[in-house]
Amino acid sequence: MIRSNRIPSVLFDAMERGALVITANARAARVLHQAYAATQQSQGYQAWTTPSVQDWQSWTADLWRQAFYTYPDLPLLLDTQQERVLWKRIQQREAVAVVSPDSLAHLSQQAYALLSRYCAHDQRRQPWTTLDSEHFRSWAAAFDAECSRRGWASSSRCDELLASLVEEGRIPAPAELLCTGFDRLLPSQQRLLDALHARGTLLGDLDSETPPGSRTLICANELREEITACATWCREQLASDPSLRIGILVPDLKSVQPAIDRIFRSILTPRDTSILAAASRPPYEFSLGSPLASVPVVRAALLLLKWLTTPLPEEEATWLLLSGFLATSEGEALTLAALDARWRDTGALSPELPLETARRKLSSAAPAVAQRLLQTLRLVQERPRRWSEWTELAPQLLEAAGWPGHRTPDSAQYQAQQRLDHLFDQLAALDFDASQTTFRDFVRTLTAQASETIFSLESYDAPIQVMGAMEASGQRFDILWFLGIDDQAWPLRGRAHPLLPAALQRKHNMPHASPQQDWELAHAVTLRIAASAPVCVFSYSRQAASGESRCSPLLSSLVATEPKPATAFLQQPRSASAVSLETIPDDSGVLTWPQQRTAGGSEVLKRQAACPFQAFAMGRLHTAVLNRTERGLTAAERGKLLHQALEQLWSAGFTTRDQLINATATGSLASLLQSAVAAIFAPYSREAAGDNWMLTYLEGEQQRLITLLGHWLAIEAQRGPFTVEHVEKRLDNIDISGLRLNLRADRVDRLPEGGHFLIDYKTSLVTSNAWQGERPDEPQLPVYALFGGIDDLQGVLFAQLRANACKFEGLIAAETNAHFAALPKDIAKIGDIYGDTGPEAWESALLNLAADFLHGEAAVNPLHGAKTCRYCALPGLCRVAELQALTEEDNDDDEG
Repeated sequence: MIRSNRIPSVLFDAMERGALVITANARAARVLHQAYAATQQSQGYQAWTTPSVQDWQSWTADLWRQAFYTYPDLPLLLDTQQERVLWKRIQQREAVAVVSPDSLAHLSQQAYALLSRYCAHDQRRQPWTTLDSEHFRSWAAAFDAECSRRGWASSSRCDELLASLVEEGRIPAPAELLCTGFDRLLPSQQRLLDALHARGTLLGDLDSETPPGSRTLICANELREEITACATWCREQLASDPSLRIGILVPDLKSVQPAIDRIFRSILTPRDTSILAAASRPPYEFSLGSPLASVPVVRAALLLLKWLTTPLPEEEATWLLLSGFLATSEGEALTLAALDARWRDTGALSPELPLETARRKLSSAAPAVAQRLLQTLRLVQERPRRWSEWTELAPQLLEAAGWPGHRTPDSAQYQAQQRLDHLFDQLAALDFDASQTTFRDFVRTLTAQASETIFSLESYDAPIQVMGAMEASGQRFDILWFLGIDDQAWPLRGRAHPLLPAALQRKHNMPHASPQQDWELAHAVTLRIAASAPVCVFSYSRQAASGESRCSPLLSSLVATEPKPATAFLQQPRSASAVSLETIPDDSGVLTWPQQRTAGGSEVLKRQAACPFQAFAMGRLHTAVLNRTERGLTAAERGKLLHQALEQLWSAGFTTRDQLINATATGSLASLLQSAVAAIFAPYSREAAGDNWMLTYLEGEQQRLITLLGHWLAIEAQRGPFTVEHVEKRLDNIDISGLRLNLRADRVDRLPEGGHFLIDYKTSLVTSNAWQGERPDEPQLPVYALFGGIDDLQGVLFAQLRANACKFEGLIAAETNAHFAALPKDIAKIGDIYGDTGPEAWESALLNLAADFLHGEAAVNPLHGAKTCRYCALPGLCRVAELQALTEEDNDDDEG
C-alpha cells in the first residue's frame, strides 16, 4: 500500500491543477503516478484525470518528436548507436593506433555530450592545450560538418535545439511546470526552462529544506556486519507494519549489490536459499539493472549468433549447451549436457569448438539438434548486407536453431526477449547512412550494444527499494537507511574527462572537475536524502576495502549524536512472524559400502588419505571433475602418451636389458622410438589435419618425447640385468579387508636370480617418503606390493621421467643392492630396507584407510591443510575451502 503522505502537498496541489511535473528519472515519475492513484483511491474516487508527470528525458523526447513531425526542416537526432558509428568513421585514421576504436568513439561521444549539456561548445573556437583535447576538437569539427551536410544532430543537443524552438515560438509553452527531484539542473536544462519562462510558463520547484525527523548513526566493524544489521532492521520493521515503504540507499550500488542480495535473501527470505525452493519475489528489489548481454536468454542468443561466425571457447560452448535455450524438450537438454561432459574427456587439442564440429558430433546422439544447426548455418551468408536486413535475419537464425528452448518463459525472460527485439530495431536504424556490414561485424556490434544496454525488470513495487544515492532523487519513503556512508565512499570520487581541458571542466562545473564540485553535489544529495523520509538511519563501517574509514563529514550537520554499534540491531528479538527452523537429529548411522561392488583403483585410498570427504564425494556420490580442454596436450595426456610409448617399446621392441643394449649398439633404437611415438600420436595428427600451427606443435611434442625416452632408456641400460615380464599388468578383484579394487601395474621386472621389481612411471616430482605415515600421499605402489599378488617381490620403485630430472627412487631388498650400483646416486635414490619394517607399516595404514572408506568416514579433514584444498576439485561441495581462503586473507593482511 502506498501512503498518500508520500506526495508533498505543494506537489499534489500542482498535479491537481494540471501542472506539468518533470522528474529527474523515470522511476520517480512512475512512483509519483502510483502515489497519486493511491491518494485518489483513499479519498473514494474511482476515476480521475491522469496527472501530467514525466521524467526529463521522456518529456524532451516527446517535445522533439512532435516538433519534428510538424517542421520538416528540423535535423534528425541520432540515437546513441548511430552517433557512435559516425564517430568511428570520423576517427578511422587515428583509431588504428589505439587498442579499441569503439572505446575511443565512446569517449568522444561522452566529451561532445558534456559540451552540449554544459553549453560549452563555444569553447572549441580557441585551440586547447593538450594533444588529446586538440585531436578531439578536430574530430568534433568534422562531426559537426558531417551532421550539417546530412541534416543530422547529436541527441545530446536536444535541450539546446528545443530551447531555440521555444524562443522562436514554434513550440507552445505549458501554463505551469514543476521540477522535482533534481539535485541540480544542467545548464542545457536551465536554458530550456528559461526559454519556457520567457514565453509565459510558470516555473516551480519543491522546497529542499530538511524537515525535522529521527536520524540515527550506526557504526559497524565491517561491511558484512553493516548489511546484516540493515537486513535485520528491515525484517523487524516490516514485521511490525507490512505497508511500509523502505528505502535502502548506497553511494555505489554496483560494487555491493551482490553482497546485499546474498545477505538480504538469507535473512528476509531464508526459504529461497534452498536450491529446491520455487523462485519467488523477495520483499526487496534493486534499481540498478544488469547488462542485457548477461541475462541468460539474451546471452544464449548472442553466443549462438557468435558461434555462426567463429568457434566458441569451451566454457561458452558448455554454457550454451547446458543453458536449455537450444533444447526443444527436457530429454534433449539432458542429452546435450551428457554430450558436453563426454566431449571434455575426448582429449581435444583446442579449447575452441567450431559450430560445424559440434554439429557433426551431435548428428548421432542428438540428430534433431544437429539438423536445426545445419539449417541455421545454411541461412547465413557472408556477403555484406544492410543493417536492417541482418536484424530481420537474426531472429530467423535463432528460431531455426531452437532458441529460446522448450521452457515457458517467465516474466523476467519475456521482458528480456522484448528488450532484445527492441535492440534489433535500434540496430536497424543504422541504415540511416545506407551503409552495409558483414554478419560478423553485425554480431560484434549487437554484442557490444547489448553489453552497454542496462536491463532492469519492471518494478513490482517491493516494500524495500535498494538504489544508488543519485537514483533516489524525487522519491519519498516511510523509513530510510543510507548504507556505507564513510569518508572514502561519500562524496563519490571520479576523474575528469580525458579528452577535455581540465580548466574548461572546472570553469563549467563539470562532474569530477574538482573535489569541491564533488563535495557540493554530495552535500545537496545528502540533504535531499535526509528530507525524503521522517525516519533516517545512516551507517558506515570502520573497515573498508581500502583500509580503515570514518563516518563521512557530510553527516556532521545532520546527525549530532554519537554512533550506535551495529550489534545493537543484530541483537533485536525476532518477531513472532519470523521463520523458525526445525532441528532434525542425524541418526543415519554408518553408511557401509556394498562389499560386492568394486570401488575403482588405488585412487580411492589416495583420496581417503588426502581428505575423507573427497573420497566420499567422488567414490560414493560419484562427483566427477568436469575436464577443461587446454590448447595442445595436457599434463595428463602427456603422461598417457609416455605410458603408451613405453608399453609398446617394452612389449614389441625389446623385453630385456641386453636387447635394449643391443638395439642401442646397432642403431635400431632410434627407429623403434620414432615408430612407437609416431603410432601413438597418429590420432592427434588426424584430428589436427589442416591446422598448421597444431601440426607443428605436435611435431615438437613428438620430438620432445623421443628425446626424453632416449635419455631414460640410456639410464635403464645401466641397470643390472632384467627382463620386463609384464607391462600394464591388470590386477583385478584385489581385496583389502573387504574393499574390492581393480589395479593396473605399469611394469613388473624379473631379475636373473628370480625376484621381481615393481615399477611405476611418474612424470611429476616424486619421493618414496610419500609412502610413509598413517595417511600416505601416494599409496598406489604399497597397495600393489602388498595386495597385488606379485610373487617374490624384491623392490618397489618410482621411475620419474622428467626433462633433466630422470631417476629411480624407491626401496629394494638388501641382497639386490648391486642392481643399481652403476648409476649415480642422484639418479638411483634407492634404499635397501624393503622387506624389513616398511611393508608392515604400509599394511596397517592401508587397512585403516580401506576400513574408513567402507564405513563411510567423510570428515572434512585435509591432510596438508590449505595445500590439500588448493588442489582439490570440489570447492563447490566443501565449505572448508571458503574458511581457509578467509583465514589466508586475514594472515596476508596481518603480514602486510
